[in-house]
Amino acid sequence: MNREAFSSEYELEKRLLEKYKFSKEYAQKYQWKEHLSYTGEILPIAVFVNNNVMTSRLLGRMAWSHIRLTEFNRADILLSESEEYDPWQAAANYFWAAEYCHRQIVGAARHAGEYLDKFKKVYRQTDKTAPQEGSDLDLAICFYERFILVEAETGYTLLSDEGRYHELLARRDQNSEEYLRASDFYIKSNLPHYAACCVFYSDLISATNGTPQEKIKKLEKAKKVLDDNDFPGDEHVRKILSLYITTRIEIGNIIFELCSEKVDYRKIEKILSEIKKNSSTEGDTLLTLGKKIVILSNKTEWKELINRLENIGNVDGGDLDEISNLERKLIEIQKILPSYSFMIS
Repeated sequence: MNREAFSSEYELEKRLLEKYKFSKEYAQKYQWKEHLSYTGEILPIAVFVNNNVMTSRLLGRMAWSHIRLTEFNRADILLSESEEYDPWQAAANYFWAAEYCHRQIVGAARHAGEYLDKFKKVYRQTDKTAPQEGSDLDLAICFYERFILVEAETGYTLLSDEGRYHELLARRDQNSEEYLRASDFYIKSNLPHYAACCVFYSDLISATNGTPQEKIKKLEKAKKVLDDNDFPGDEHVRKILSLYITTRIEIGNIIFELCSEKVDYRKIEKILSEIKKNSSTEGDTLLTLGKKIVILSNKTEWKELINRLENIGNVDGGDLDEISNLERKLIEIQKILPSYSFMIS
C-alpha cells in the first residue's frame, strides 16, 4: 500500500470512529429512527476499510434500535448479518439484544429468550472453552472476560465492555466495590449515566449493613444519586427503583423508631399506610410497574414481595421482628431489580 492510500484509509478509520461516537448519542437520547439513519450512513465506511469488528458492532446497534421500535424482523436480519463479520462482536450483539427485549414493555419476552439462546450458541461456537453449564449470568461473565482479551488483540478495546464485565460480576456477587470499578470504566468511556447507575447499586448494597440510622443515610445517598442523574433505563424502570428505595427508607424509619426510647406508634401506622399504596392496582406502584416487565413480574421473589405489601395491613407495626422480616424481603429482591441492562440471572 502506497503512502497516499495508507493516509486515506487512516483518515477514513479516524472519521469512522468519530462518527461512531456521535451515533451513540442518538441511542442514548432514545432517538431510534435518527440513530438508524445516521448509523446506516457510516456503515459503508466500516465495510470499505474492512473493519469487520466495527461493521458487526454497527449492525448490532442498528438491530437494537429496531428492537426498541418493535421491528423484530429487521433486527433479526441485522443480527444475523453481524455474525458474518465478527462472531465475538455478534455474540455481544445478541446478548444486548436480549437485554433490550427484557426492558421492553410489550411483546418482547419471546424474542429475549431467542436472542439469549443465539448468544449462547454463537459464543460457544466461537470459543470452544466456553462453559457448557451454569447460569446465564455466569456464562455472560465468562464471555465478557474473554471478549475483552479478544478486543485487545484486535486493537479495538472498548472501556465500556470492561465496565459491563465488572457490572456483571457486581450483579452476581452483589459486590459494591465491583459496581464502583464498573462506574470508573463507564466514566472513562464518557457514559456518565451508566456510571451513575452503578454508583446507585453500590450504595444500595452498602445499605444492607450498619445501624438503622446508618442504613437510612446510605439509602438516602443512593436515592439522591437516582434523583440527580440521568439513568439510561426506561422511565418505568426508574420509577420502580425510586419506589423501591423509598419503601426501603420507610421501613428503615420504622425500625429506627422502634429502636428509640419513646416509640411513636401513630407515626409508624402512617408510614405503613404509605407503603401499602405500592400494592395498589391504580397509578404507578410497584405492582403496576412491575407487571410491565415480564421477566421481573414472573420472579418468585417479586411475587412474594408484592404479596407482603398487599397484606401489610395485617402487620403489627410494633413488632420489630415482623418489620425486620419485611426489610429482609426487600433486600432479597435487590439482586433482581431491573437496571438499564443485565436483568438475566
